[in-house]
Amino acid sequence: MWALILTAAAGGLFSALQVPSGWLIAALVSAGGVALMTGRQLAPARVVLRPAQGCVGLLATAPLAAEAAPTMANYLGVSAVCSGATLIICLLCTLVLVRVAKTLSPATALLSTLAGGASGISTMAPDLPVNHRYVALSQYLRLVVVTMTLPVVVQLAGAAPTVAPGGAVSVLTSAAAAAVICGAGYAAVKLRWPAPFLLGPMLVGLPIAFATHDHFALGLPPAVNVAAYVVIGWQAGGSFTRGAIRQFVRLMPLTCTFIAVTIGGCLGLALLVSSWTGLSFSQAYLATTPGGIYAVLATAADSGAGPIVVTMQVFRLLVMYLVAVIGTKLLTAGKDSATRRLAAGSSRVFAA
Repeated sequence: MWALILTAAAGGLFSALQVPSGWLIAALVSAGGVALMTGRQLAPARVVLRPAQGCVGLLATAPLAAEAAPTMANYLGVSAVCSGATLIICLLCTLVLVRVAKTLSPATALLSTLAGGASGISTMAPDLPVNHRYVALSQYLRLVVVTMTLPVVVQLAGAAPTVAPGGAVSVLTSAAAAAVICGAGYAAVKLRWPAPFLLGPMLVGLPIAFATHDHFALGLPPAVNVAAYVVIGWQAGGSFTRGAIRQFVRLMPLTCTFIAVTIGGCLGLALLVSSWTGLSFSQAYLATTPGGIYAVLATAADSGAGPIVVTMQVFRLLVMYLVAVIGTKLLTAGKDSATRRLAAGSSRVFAA
């Protein structure tokens, strides 16, 4: 009850102040505060968590519906280069974190430093063998820093961003979106995918977004999307424990350093994109920001940025999701193999 009251108050305030992802941040902070004060974790029921994950998956594909595939194809080269460069920066941060923070597994370090898709990565983290509390704290801290500094950077570069309202939806698009979330989600469960209700609807929504080209965009009412963000925020914040917070505070200087390095690297990439494509620096930075995709796309729409922003942001988002899933499996498989070899060696020693 207290989490609901605090979320409603903080979310209403953030919404009035037009804070990007305000409801998600409000839910995370509120649930985290209640969990720390009461000592009890807040775990949303699967019946509401799964649809919320599906909503996040479809929201990631929504920007593609307004752009033509041939137009976006023109920017795939620069998107691949910048996504690869951003990934290299993230992997370097991962290596440093693994060496310095001995208590974190390589898979946890990887998920916590990937730049982009904070809500999606934090949503899939509980389904993976990682410290999902640290992942959520790191990802959402970067999200807050990026979204709060975005208006300042863009305004200094010569644009005036505002938060754009969500697009209109109909009963038909809402019913279709619900069907995709349910059908694709349960199909991904059968296939044993990690975070099935996130990845399943996303992969089904992508071809639909390209094929319909804004004639039939899957979408749910804004209130439903807000509710989904609240549930995702509760999932992340409600799992906080005093031990997790103490660990995060100890690693806070290192975490903030990685965030600064990532943002600085993306500023450098923005200069490259601006020189490569002839875009203004403000539009190039919108295309390369390390996260905050919904705030970025809203700002891009209001500042007249072209389809390159959508292309590069969504391309990098998909790359980060793919690396999160494959990288975690590879790192975990390596750890499991080493554990089995150690156990086999121990057995031979005792047998001898």
